[in-house]
Amino acid sequence: MSSAVLLLLVCGCALAVLSPVAYGAPMDTDDRPVWDSIRLCDIPNEPNPGQCMLPAECVAYGKINDVSSLSSIERFSFIKQIQCNGSDTVPYVCCPRNSDAYREPYVNETMVPKNRVASRIAFDADSCGIQSYVAKIRGGQLAEIDEFPWMAMLLYERDNNAPTQGCGGALISRTYVITAAHCVTGKNFQQTKGRL
Repeated sequence: MSSAVLLLLVCGCALAVLSPVAYGAPMDTDDRPVWDSIRLCDIPNEPNPGQCMLPAECVAYGKINDVSSLSSIERFSFIKQIQCNGSDTVPYVCCPRNSDAYREPYVNETMVPKNRVASRIAFDADSCGIQSYVAKIRGGQLAEIDEFPWMAMLLYERDNNAPTQGCGGALISRTYVITAAHCVTGKNFQQTKGRL
């Protein structure tokens, strides 16, 4: 017998003697690949842990994930809470392991009103609402006339028929300009023209 074959036989016998079974350790019976192992997760209202899996593979999830049930905040909260870590960008859900339905597929949610205290901002009464001619563009460039043809300037008329410029806007179609709501409501003067 060659020395290489003899060496292999000796190493094989030593491995058999030193295996975990020889020391009395339990043998792992899970023959699935490591990447296919079961990931346990918690399900609200369930005593036993569930299994994290793709939503399409979970029969129980298919039963509760319909448009009509999502109108309930309790059901929607339940669906948010059973989400678990999937692979990369694919979301997984926590599915019951020994059942094809969730026991109680809702979470009691109570709306708690928050008391918000607004802080008063000190305004400078002498300059509030008065037009300032100070340049408000910092580090930018003044636009040339007709450089941005979709921009609009809104013109207003006061009681004395004197036109004044007010807000700006943007042309969104051949006939409509969009602007902020405060530019067209609650004014003591009439918006009369827009200039592109």
